[in-house]
Amino acid sequence: MLTVVTIAITTCAAVTLAFLAGVQLIMTRVLTYHFEQESVSVVLFGRFRPLIICYRDIGDVVVITWRDLFLDYARSGFRVRWWNNRTLVWRMVAVHHRDGRELMLTPADPEVFARQLREHVTMRLGEYLDDQSARSGIVARDPHNREPPVR
Repeated sequence: MLTVVTIAITTCAAVTLAFLAGVQLIMTRVLTYHFEQESVSVVLFGRFRPLIICYRDIGDVVVITWRDLFLDYARSGFRVRWWNNRTLVWRMVAVHHRDGRELMLTPADPEVFARQLREHVTMRLGEYLDDQSARSGIVARDPHNREPPVR
């Protein structure tokens, strides 16, 4: 009797693992992430863009693990929107919107993706702030120099 139960549990675990591996194999080709000039997009089938995240709307980008996800109450339940193309991952990228939403992305290399996304956000934020200060006539000050730059 014990042998039959052991075989059933092992078979169930193998089928589940095979299913998750198959989903991951298919989803990495179906759902991708693309960096664009003003946003990062989630692309389905290479054509449809169900989610476009503007760089100016991103508040923070963090690489987290499953343990971090389960221990943090703010990321539990239905508070997080998942746009993942990999099921068998340990690390993922959490993108915090300025309006409080949070998105989970699972790129192939989370650290590189998060670094690139941070670079795009800071570059676009700098351009946005420069544009806003030029419109309002505000002159940015150098923190090491007390005199404003000459126009």
